[in-house]
Amino acid sequence: MRLERIHIPAQIPNGKPPLLFVHGAFSGAWIWEPWMQTLSARGWDCHAFSFRGHGNSEVPPHPNRVRVRDYVEDLRTVLAEFKIPPILVGHSLGGLVIQRHLMERDAPAVVLVCPVGPKGTWYATFDFLRRHPLDFIKGLIHLDLYQSVNTPEKTHHRFYAGRESAEWVAAGHSLIEGESFAAYLGDMLFPRIHPRQNPQPPMLVVCGELDQSVAPRTVRFTAQFQQAELLMLPNQGHIPMMVADRDTIASQVNDWLSRQSVPIVNSIPPVSPPSP
Repeated sequence: MRLERIHIPAQIPNGKPPLLFVHGAFSGAWIWEPWMQTLSARGWDCHAFSFRGHGNSEVPPHPNRVRVRDYVEDLRTVLAEFKIPPILVGHSLGGLVIQRHLMERDAPAVVLVCPVGPKGTWYATFDFLRRHPLDFIKGLIHLDLYQSVNTPEKTHHRFYAGRESAEWVAAGHSLIEGESFAAYLGDMLFPRIHPRQNPQPPMLVVCGELDQSVAPRTVRFTAQFQQAELLMLPNQGHIPMMVADRDTIASQVNDWLSRQSVPIVNSIPPVSPPSP
C-alpha cells in the first residue's frame, strides 16, 4: 500500500529525535503542515504520513471497510523506515491509532491532540443526531460518515470553536475528506484500549476547551487513563493545528517536548503483552 509522506527537515539540526505526525479522521498529512513548519524552525525534524485512502495515499479496494487496525499497520509500516524511533504526535483518530500501537509497542514520547480515547466518540454521535437527525439517518442508510461534515456549517461546529472567520472555515471545509464507516462503527465507538503494564512513555494530552468532536471531559479521562499530562487550550475546538493561534499552540507543545529527557536510541523493543 503506497502511503503519502511529508517531510519538513529541522531548520537548525540539533540532535533531537524526529517527530512523526499521525492525522485524524476526515483529513490527511496536510493537516499537520502548519505545526510542522513551526516546530521545524525550533529544531525538530518533522515527518507526517497519510493513512490509506487519505491525502495522496493509495486508495484501498474498499475504503469504507478499513478498520483502525489497518491504520495501525500503516503507522508501523512508516515507523519501520526510521533509524531513530520518532516521538509520536497524533490527532483525534490518530491519537486512537497511537494508543492501540502502544498496547504492543513503545515510543520515546507521545503527544495526543484531542484524542479519541477509551470512552469513544459517543458525544459527537449523539450531538450529530440531535442537530441533524435526517442527515444522521441518511448516513446510517448509506454508511456515509461524510454526512456529518458535508457543509461548512457542520465543519464549523465540529472542528472550530467559533473564532475563525467564515472564509477561514470555508477554506478548511474544502480540504475535508471522507472517512471509513467501519473504522467509526467498529473502533471509534468501541475503542478497546487497555492500560499498559509497562511504564508509559512521557505523554502529553492536549484538549480544546470547546471541542465539539471529542468532549473535553472524555479527553480529560483519556489523560488520566494514560497517566499523561494535560494541556487545556482555552477557547479552542477540535483542530488547534488549523486555527489562527496555531503557532502559539505549537510553541506550547514545543515547550513540553523540550522539557522531556528523550533518549535517542536506535530501536525500541516490543512491550510485554498484558496478562489475561
